[in-house]
Amino acid sequence: MAISILLIGGSSNTGKSTTVEYIAQELIKNGYNTIKSQSTGNISVDKLYQLRGNDNSGRQVDIVINTAADNIPTINNFDSFLKQVPCDIIITAIRSFGKERADIQKVIQKYRVKNGFEIEIPLAKINQKASNKNVAMKWYSNCVETLAKNILSVAPFQALFRLCRQSP
Repeated sequence: MAISILLIGGSSNTGKSTTVEYIAQELIKNGYNTIKSQSTGNISVDKLYQLRGNDNSGRQVDIVINTAADNIPTINNFDSFLKQVPCDIIITAIRSFGKERADIQKVIQKYRVKNGFEIEIPLAKINQKASNKNVAMKWYSNCVETLAKNILSVAPFQALFRLCRQSP
């Protein structure tokens, strides 16, 4: 099977790690088992996971999730992790530009295949006046969650169908 790749992209402090962690936690809540996990930096946010579950045809699927892509040590750790575990789907944070983006692209390039599928969800900063910021952040968060769930509900990401079947 070709590896499918879901990138959550954006600049610093746009919610990349938070979004990727949300996806990981939803998968775990919906029956995916954590086979391996490790912290890669900031203990509260920077994590690597290997999750295992079954797709809607009952086939076993291994998903590698990387919440951190902000510096060379975490990117190198991600590369080492991918070498150690089976993987059908990669979900990772990625910077929108710069050396860190190029470095994580090099890691991912090792796993891209001709029949693979790759998509990137771009995240952006919310710039609102203080009185509107909470409303804007809630709207943005809901939009990103809905987009992620819709992307994950169609081929080739339908292996994550349990997450996608929940209402946004």
